[in-house]
Formats: sequence, structure tokens, C-alpha cells
Amino acid sequence: MAASIPRPPYPRPHPGGSGEHAIAARRHGGLLAASAGDRQSAPADMEAVLSQALLLTDKQMTERGASVTHDPLPAVTGDFEILTKVLHI
Repeated sequence: MAASIPRPPYPRPHPGGSGEHAIAARRHGGLLAASAGDRQSAPADMEAVLSQALLLTDKQMTERGASVTHDPLPAVTGDFEILTKVLHI
């Protein structure tokens, strides 16, 4: 059975807004737009993508005593480096 992602209890801000979610959406959109012309999509193992993103944040996570848990992740079509950057943000 596939896990469902719960919707936030608050309305999502408009992408042109100035809230935290809008800023993150613009960052992600910029990453995707910048990569669109430069890279080819290929199957990407999201488990490996997440592992790489966590390696990039290891120091900050250790300093804050944070941990990340997740359910099994699928393979998706995309660019490994861009997907890593998306998860790292």
C-alpha cells in the first residue's frame, strides 16, 4: 500500500509571494530551469540521491543532533546532481 503524503493544515502561499514556501519554490524552480537545457534525464535511484544529500549536510545535522528517517524511495527519471541539490536545500 502506498503511503499518502498529508496535506499541510494551512493554505499554500502563491509562488510569487514572499513567504518561506514561496522562496523555496523559486529556488527549486530555478534549479530545474537551469538544468533543463544542460542535462539529460536518466533513471536516478532516490535512495542514492538522498544518501548523497545527507552526506552534504552531515556536519550541520551532527551539530544540531538531527536525524532523517524515510520510507523506501523509488527510482525516478531525472538528473542525479540536480535531485541531490533539491533534497539538500
